[in-house]
Amino acid sequence: MVGKIRKNKREIPPFMTVAKDRPVESSIFAFRKNMTLVSYKPKKDKVVLAMPTLHDDDSLDSDSEKCKPEIITFYSETKSGVDKVDEMKCTYSVTRITRRWPFIIFSSLLNIAGMNGYIIYESNSNSTILKKDYLKVLAKELFHDHMTMKVNHLSTLVNIKNRIKEILGLPTAEVLPRPPQTTA
Repeated sequence: MVGKIRKNKREIPPFMTVAKDRPVESSIFAFRKNMTLVSYKPKKDKVVLAMPTLHDDDSLDSDSEKCKPEIITFYSETKSGVDKVDEMKCTYSVTRITRRWPFIIFSSLLNIAGMNGYIIYESNSNSTILKKDYLKVLAKELFHDHMTMKVNHLSTLVNIKNRIKEILGLPTAEVLPRPPQTTA
């Protein structure tokens, strides 16, 4: 694994994040037991930090004209998969703005599961269903049992029951208006 790291992490030594007083296209490596951190300066005021689990040396890419570290070159070549997943995840997302981190993780997992399901469905069938339509069918299948139980529950309001039946494609019962109450 190779990943970029934000510069504002307190665990990162300050000399790794400073851009001034360093030449452009320079690299600084830091090693500790089984960890490696590289700081690469591609432009005048920009520093890129990367942390790999695969690389454990300070070798530079010999094919690169800019003396890039092999870690940065490897990251640049392999990051397209992560970017594609992020792009596909955000197209039709179930994520909502919240401060509850378990919900954020759950919705992210749900987005990835929906995307993976669509990819598997598309590759195993000759169907050319749109992703949006696939996700609608998937969502209905996921909540179908719960909604059926809710319709059959006695305490559910009639208008909610009718809306659920409409969503599930079940016949709805006509609701007669209440007779006016008389006061004596």
